Amino acid sequence: MDRELPKNLQRKRKLKAIFKYSSIIACVFTLLFFVRAKSEKTAQIEAYMIDTVKVQQINIGFEGFGTIEPFYREVLSAPVSAVTDEVRFLPGDTISVKDTLLIFDLRELLSEYQNLKNEIRIKRYNIAKQEEIISQQGNDHIFQLEEDSIRIKKLEVELEKNAYLFSIGGGAKEEVENSEMNLKLEKLKFKRKKKTQVSNIKKLLYDLQIQNTELRMKEQKLHLTEQKIDKSYLKPKEKGVLLSVDVQPGQQVSKGQEVAVLAGLQTFKVSGHLSAQYSDRIFIGQKVEVKYAKNICEGIVMTYSTDKNNNGLNYQIRLLNSDNIKFIAGIKTELRFIEEEIPNALCIADGGIYTGEGINEVYVFENDYLVRKEIRMGGSSGKEIEIVNGVKPGDRVIINGSFYKEYKDEMRIKYKINSVN
Repeated sequence: MDRELPKNLQRKRKLKAIFKYSSIIACVFTLLFFVRAKSEKTAQIEAYMIDTVKVQQINIGFEGFGTIEPFYREVLSAPVSAVTDEVRFLPGDTISVKDTLLIFDLRELLSEYQNLKNEIRIKRYNIAKQEEIISQQGNDHIFQLEEDSIRIKKLEVELEKNAYLFSIGGGAKEEVENSEMNLKLEKLKFKRKKKTQVSNIKKLLYDLQIQNTELRMKEQKLHLTEQKIDKSYLKPKEKGVLLSVDVQPGQQVSKGQEVAVLAGLQTFKVSGHLSAQYSDRIFIGQKVEVKYAKNICEGIVMTYSTDKNNNGLNYQIRLLNSDNIKFIAGIKTELRFIEEEIPNALCIADGGIYTGEGINEVYVFENDYLVRKEIRMGGSSGKEIEIVNGVKPGDRVIINGSFYKEYKDEMRIKYKINSVN
């Protein structure tokens, strides 16, 4: 029969067994913990962009490119047919409305101008002389008529006297008849002379009218010649920079021939081309954001038309509120055509996750985890994405496109956050 162990020894063995099994259980739990920790996928997010969902206005549109061009363009043409005497400016020079670009050889034109002035001077002298003749002949005509009237009255008195003497038997019948004949002849002479003198004065007045008409025609021609001389000193209508000068000193030019092209320096526009797929998304008066250097200025679509040769659309945009920006013609610029302005839209920044309108998946922060959620995206402003539903204001979202490429095959699990910026 076995000997019973002392109680104190039994207690020591019991404690030793409990400690042994407890250590084994602790090791198992510790091993399970580390295995679980190691098996759980983690995401290092220090290199990724995070944005908070917010509510703000967003401008929906599409991108494009254009070229800066002067809004004002003037083609300068020769006002006269002449030889170019002097070219005062060259392409690239800035010229104002007071500057003379070209001076033509005006010797023939100035000679014609001087001849016209002399002809007008002579014509005015002849008209004054004609007026004096008409006035003198008119006075002479009046005096002659008065003399003839007096002569007729004397013959009438003589006839009355002879008729009275004949009636009282103191005169002869022949004297009465002679007096009557003389009176009739004098009246006929008076009538014929009056008619002749009136005809002569009318002729003189007609000649005077012709001379006045000729004078007005010459004065009009002189005025046109003066205008030609003024325009012959070729000047622009607005301040600008010369793009080209197509004439040299000594060169003969024809009236209306293009001699120079000027571009304005005050206002600019943007010209460009769009694919035909945007034909229903562009319209007259449409707002456009124009990115030039580090500036963004506003513009509006002035015109657009179908380009049959390149199967697309050509457009022109007028720049607004751009006085403080120094544009350079010919520079390419980025454009954003605004289709819709949505106030109070739910949106996040676009870090490369926008693929178009529709349902997409993003990772949203929830406590210490990134949770995959489906969201419906609307339009894009290029920088911001409209969110129709799926998240709420204040949610923090991974917006970096490279994150989704890196974890593309493991989108179904939760990623524990090791560190958050």
